[in-house]
Amino acid sequence: MYQVPNDPFFGVLSGKEQVLVLLPPWKTDRQDAAKTLTWVQAKLAPIVTDIWNIKAVVGLVDTRKRSWIIDRAWESVFAVFDNLGVDKNDDD
Repeated sequence: MYQVPNDPFFGVLSGKEQVLVLLPPWKTDRQDAAKTLTWVQAKLAPIVTDIWNIKAVVGLVDTRKRSWIIDRAWESVFAVFDNLGVDKNDDD
């Protein structure tokens, strides 16, 4: 959880709590792991984003001196984030 500073700069998020994630992007030469075998050529500088921006979850398998991306379950598994009864319009 991250408490956004109470500053007009942050607009409607000012003073609110947000769930943030630290993600390490991977260089793959634009290959799509859902369509072809894809290995991580390099790990890029991590980025921070709001958890609501996550659209899919993939995995890595280390073998034969490479890290391969596993993304084969798109048709049966996908990331879903539930509000857990939280009303986004609630000011509390």
